[in-house]
Amino acid sequence: MSQAMQPQYTLYGAGRRRDRRLQTALGVLARLRVLALPAAMAVLAALVLTAGCRDKKGEAPPAATAGHGADAVGSAPDAVGQPIGDEGRKAHLPHVRQEMLSADFWIGRMAGAEPTLPSPDEVRLTPEEVAAYSRRILESSHGALQDLASFPEALSRAELAERALSWSPGDRPLFRDGIEVPREELDAVALNRNEAGMLDSNPVRLGTTWQRADLRMWPTAVPVFEEADDDRFDVFQATALDPAEPLVVLHESLDGRWTFVRAYNCDGWLPKAQVALVPNRADWLSLVTPERFLVVTGAQLVLGPDSGSAHLEGVRFLMGARLPLWPEPAPAALAGRSTAGSHVVSLPEPGPDGNARLAAIQVPASGDVHVGYLPYTRGNVVSQAFRMLGLPYGWGGSNGGVDCSAFIAGVYRTMGLRLPRNSGRQELTPGRSFLLHAASASNGPSSPTMESPLNAVPPGASLFLKGHTLIYLGNVEGRDYAIHAMSAYQSDGRKIPVFGVVVSDLSLVRTSGVSLADSLTSAVDLVVRTEAAPAAWEGEGQP
Repeated sequence: MSQAMQPQYTLYGAGRRRDRRLQTALGVLARLRVLALPAAMAVLAALVLTAGCRDKKGEAPPAATAGHGADAVGSAPDAVGQPIGDEGRKAHLPHVRQEMLSADFWIGRMAGAEPTLPSPDEVRLTPEEVAAYSRRILESSHGALQDLASFPEALSRAELAERALSWSPGDRPLFRDGIEVPREELDAVALNRNEAGMLDSNPVRLGTTWQRADLRMWPTAVPVFEEADDDRFDVFQATALDPAEPLVVLHESLDGRWTFVRAYNCDGWLPKAQVALVPNRADWLSLVTPERFLVVTGAQLVLGPDSGSAHLEGVRFLMGARLPLWPEPAPAALAGRSTAGSHVVSLPEPGPDGNARLAAIQVPASGDVHVGYLPYTRGNVVSQAFRMLGLPYGWGGSNGGVDCSAFIAGVYRTMGLRLPRNSGRQELTPGRSFLLHAASASNGPSSPTMESPLNAVPPGASLFLKGHTLIYLGNVEGRDYAIHAMSAYQSDGRKIPVFGVVVSDLSLVRTSGVSLADSLTSAVDLVVRTEAAPAAWEGEGQP
């Protein structure tokens, strides 16, 4: 390896010496040309860390068994094909008919179906109530959500270590390309977290993403997996962050290529090149708490070549992302193009000094964006969920997709409600909680003596089971249905890949061999207690 290709290391803290283990690890990294291994996502407190920033892999199928490269998935003869992504794949899930793939079908059934529930179009919370409810969700999240505007200016060594060093994949074997990853390689990446560089007082800097970025559990970009035949469930993938996501920058890796950051719902490692520092706090606060903004209401928004910035062309936002509007009056033209009929937003782009500069960007006034948040209605919950129908599944937001909890969070972000990143924490969100047991009463055709345990749960509520979450749609002919981002299910003893956002009924059998209905633990209707509570209401989610 030429000297130009040798990794460069910077030791932090005068008088610190490299011990033999550190020297060995650095040598391994140099030989592997790594220090690109997947960047570590360090979690906050022990309780939050247990679940991580995204859900555990749980029963996700090995890639080879799932056969996810097939043109069609599933083989239910009575089911319509649900398109997944742009690759021509279709999911054929049992008991799903064509009309069930429309939000209007479910919203129509909601209207007048239950007189005690708000109509689909009734505003459940005013904007002021949404803001107050979001604050309540944040305060009850036990660190899963962070008020970045009040983040301290410095962290002690112990506080930083708790965030950046607490998470570990453990001693289990991990694989890449079907081969077990050597332990010394993992040790080298662990040491790249740079514990030696932690000071007694560590200053906090302000920053932002400027493109969609994968937040990593450890400072490396190389994926590793729990199963030798898996290539989808990267242990080091924490979550994906949208462009213009405000951050606090807390630490730097030993090789200087990674930064440890905190976003509002997660912390972890990002490549340094994907983080732009924001020296001016007022500019940074315009991203944290913008006064006027667009919300992405489509499944995604991609900036085109006429956006006004070569840096940001092709940059992609997913549902729920906020784009601050440019202060009025907005420019009449950008890059020689009139802005008439468009929105002008203020987005960060990287400057030559590594600092962010706010650029005026043109966004078409289409149905994929909305000025401010959407009204919080049951109908909007369902209609927004269906705008993501067919979006590919991506573990921790990888490969441009969404996992189950990111799907739920994206829907509610469009209405101003920010939820924790993983499903376990979402289940504890304050609201109307329904304890569910043996929901299998809805597994088959209707019976005059059989009632679904979900009858008291309003459509649009979130359903929870271990490691998974769904949005409840309602009951049709004795079957309960939901829309969710899922990886696979089981049929006749085989794992059937799906890897997308789909509609299914709850008799669908998980890869564990237990149906979704029989696995349900609770449902949560995200609303404060001012509305009349159904008889089955069990109280707020417990912290």
